[in-house]
Amino acid sequence: MDDMQVLHDLDAFATWQGGFDYYFAHVEDEEISIAAREALKRNGFGAAASLFEQAHFLFKKNVAAVAASTDEDETAYLAKVRQLDVQWRAFVPALHQLLAEWRKPRGLEEFGLTGW
Repeated sequence: MDDMQVLHDLDAFATWQGGFDYYFAHVEDEEISIAAREALKRNGFGAAASLFEQAHFLFKKNVAAVAASTDEDETAYLAKVRQLDVQWRAFVPALHQLLAEWRKPRGLEEFGLTGW
């Protein structure tokens, strides 16, 4: 799997859409999630990969809790994952710099604009 495509997809979902919860809700393939974490590590984003891994653990734990109970209150889960989203923002400018040259020939340069 192409590192840049995996990181582009992660950025699109986690940065521009709805954070880690949104990413995991839409990327259901475990191998893609593993590939994203590993792509972060390979490209010098070890701390971001750790946040990603923590968020994935929380997401899987929450999915199991919701499946076990129709009355599951997701407030605590959402607060924790949103805190990880806030920490993720620190890595966004460097990630966008990494992805910028890959995105240009694909007509995706508008994603390079950040105000983070």
